[in-house]
Amino acid sequence: MLSACQRFDSSIPSGWVLEPIGKRIALEYGSGLTDAERTPGAYQVFGSNGPVGTHDKYLVEGPGILVGRKGSVGAVHFSEGNYWPIDTVYYVTRKANDDPRFIASLLEYLRLDNLNAATGVPGLTRRDALFMLGAFPPLNEQVRIAETLKAADDHIRALEEQYRKAERVKKALMQSAFPYKRETIGLPTINSLIIAPVTNGYSPVCPDYETGRWVLGLDALTANGFDPAGRKPAPNDDPKLAGNELQENDVLISRSNTRERVGYAGLYQGNPSPCFYPDLMMRVKVDHAKIRPRYLDLLLQSEFSRRFFQSRAGGTSGSMVKIKERDVRQMPVILPCVDSQDVLVERFNSVTALIAALGTQLTAARRVKQSLLQNLLTGKVRLKP
Repeated sequence: MLSACQRFDSSIPSGWVLEPIGKRIALEYGSGLTDAERTPGAYQVFGSNGPVGTHDKYLVEGPGILVGRKGSVGAVHFSEGNYWPIDTVYYVTRKANDDPRFIASLLEYLRLDNLNAATGVPGLTRRDALFMLGAFPPLNEQVRIAETLKAADDHIRALEEQYRKAERVKKALMQSAFPYKRETIGLPTINSLIIAPVTNGYSPVCPDYETGRWVLGLDALTANGFDPAGRKPAPNDDPKLAGNELQENDVLISRSNTRERVGYAGLYQGNPSPCFYPDLMMRVKVDHAKIRPRYLDLLLQSEFSRRFFQSRAGGTSGSMVKIKERDVRQMPVILPCVDSQDVLVERFNSVTALIAALGTQLTAARRVKQSLLQNLLTGKVRLKP
């Protein structure tokens, strides 16, 4: 089975060496170091997921390469300085004059995590890992490859940090606008803001071909709101769908789901169209002069709302619980003036757009990194001095 995991064959450039990586490196066991045994200090402590803390002593001199042995099997990490690997990781010692960053990139490209599935053994064994073939160019070319891949990694890390910062801003906006410990006495309820009854939808038998009409599935409502991808074809000839077609700015709430997902909500903004909502959702139509639909959408995604609905949810059908129409009508609403609602919505939409843009850039950067690994480590693309 291991042969199916090999990623190199004889088609490598002249001057490169193809051989088992066990001839160039060794994998050594880390040493256990519990939280209680650690004294915070200057040296990183590594587990299979990467850095897990610091210690005032180190076990191995850096720069160092680490490979997940248990947990995140095959995950590769790099330490610039001295470090302490715990017993869920291997650390790499080099037998030849190879560039350490090149070795780290090679191990990443080899996808050692695949060995875990191929052998059926929980964890990564040294015998299997060291049997894998690696392609080794001369040292000066290793250095050029490593520098190029490090630049790609640095770019990815910078984007990841920007993404995390934007996520923190988004979370802070939600917590500031909708503090979950807010006193609810005296707050208006959804019932005072609606312009039509809160109603359940209808779930038809869906065909296995596209009809140009859609009915939402439960996965259309997520922790982050409405997802238009969560849909199925709706039949063209079911009269019971009448009255359940969604209109732009309808707010939807999941009325039956797991306890974690019950009360998930989202704002329908016209896509896909025409579209209908199922029996396991409720529709809310509000007076736009009192509350903006997008503002209510954000409120319903907050911890304030999640805790309210989870406290009301009940049921006896396995893991599924339900909330009722009266629970929706009785939900308290933090209700500033509509101008303040508009300001919050604009800020939230801006940070959400930033997160989406950064996510797109991250996806592209990671694809570039994978392309670089494939082309540089196999010699398909050569870097000139």
